[in-house]
Amino acid sequence: MLLVAASGCARPATGANAATPQTENRIEQALQTGDVVTALGVAQDYERRVPGPEAWSYMGRALWRLGELQRAEGFHRRSAGDAHPEGQLGLARALAARGEFEAALELADPSLAVGSMSSRAASFVGSISWRLLRPAAAAEQFERGAATATAETARRLNRWAHLLREAPAGAWAWRGTAGVVPTALENGSTWAEVRIGGHAARLRVDPYAWRSSITPTFADRAGLSTESQIDALHVQLGGIEAMVPMRRSPEGEGDGVLGFDVLSRVRWMWTPTSGYLLVGVAGDEAEEVLFQRDLERTHWVHARVIIDGLDAQLVVFPRVGARPVAATLAFVGANTVATHTAVAVTEREALALGETVELLTRVGGWSDSVAYRVGPEMMAARQVPIATPVVFGAEFTSGWTWRWSPSARQLAMIRPR
Repeated sequence: MLLVAASGCARPATGANAATPQTENRIEQALQTGDVVTALGVAQDYERRVPGPEAWSYMGRALWRLGELQRAEGFHRRSAGDAHPEGQLGLARALAARGEFEAALELADPSLAVGSMSSRAASFVGSISWRLLRPAAAAEQFERGAATATAETARRLNRWAHLLREAPAGAWAWRGTAGVVPTALENGSTWAEVRIGGHAARLRVDPYAWRSSITPTFADRAGLSTESQIDALHVQLGGIEAMVPMRRSPEGEGDGVLGFDVLSRVRWMWTPTSGYLLVGVAGDEAEEVLFQRDLERTHWVHARVIIDGLDAQLVVFPRVGARPVAATLAFVGANTVATHTAVAVTEREALALGETVELLTRVGGWSDSVAYRVGPEMMAARQVPIATPVVFGAEFTSGWTWRWSPSARQLAMIRPR
């Protein structure tokens, strides 16, 4: 049984320091609309005036969305220590990001009974059940969340539940034999030849994307409903196969994107500069020889998988200057760093957007000076569910072979020979 040490109950607030619904509503509204910087500022003032589990939980939620995962977990742990359900849910998210799914389920359970949280809590619990290959339990939670959600969210959760009931539980597990996926390298992108629903498809490999998708053109070619925004489809990737949720994306090159929601559940090794992609089933020790690596060229990277419904986001934790920060791996564009992180590392009063700064960066056991472009605070706001202050672009990521092991939840970057 998971135990959370109590930090001591907060002093009851009275008079001018009393918690106000207006303050909490303002923070909640900012979080819901994506104005997380404002939410954090209001939460910081709230926590100074009225320290306690409510304020700590809001601090944790805002910091989490901004990629300050360690600080967020600290505030959620303090709030959970006072048995606050919002703090317990936040701490459960941190445990799930480390792969501690059963402990996360136990900790999140009380939040399911809180009316104002039930939709978010049920969506989160359902997402864990899905990754534990318990589709019936996940569908039940998604339907539970839909009962108290807004109309748009309810439609999404009910659609997820319907998808998970479409196939037997075993169909969602990856099975088969490891092997090299047929690929093509074009303009710096790796294109994988896969089969989706029995039809040949050409997907761009992108571990930066948290949602795998197909284009409307491919959906039409495959005879899929034009009204659906997400489908449960049988995917053959090299020698392995499984049922996979695939969303619709805007039209673009190829037939869609192979993102981290799929790649997080299989073992893979990929060299962006050559397009070489090897995939296998998680935990199959017989495949180990195919995924062997030269330890002298390998650097293990501190990584977490942030889950949100059926989506998944890969986050790594380098040190930039002396600061540990959250980062995502993009395979196009420049390296970027948020203004507040760049200012803190350089100790300068201000930096201009678009300015280039050289910062000592350590990733795993590798370290060197890296050039970054300074970006806005929420430059990665399109990510689900969190933004990160650092994004490693192709300038960095293309120089390595990347290896992911889902059973151990380990990411390695390997210097090519």
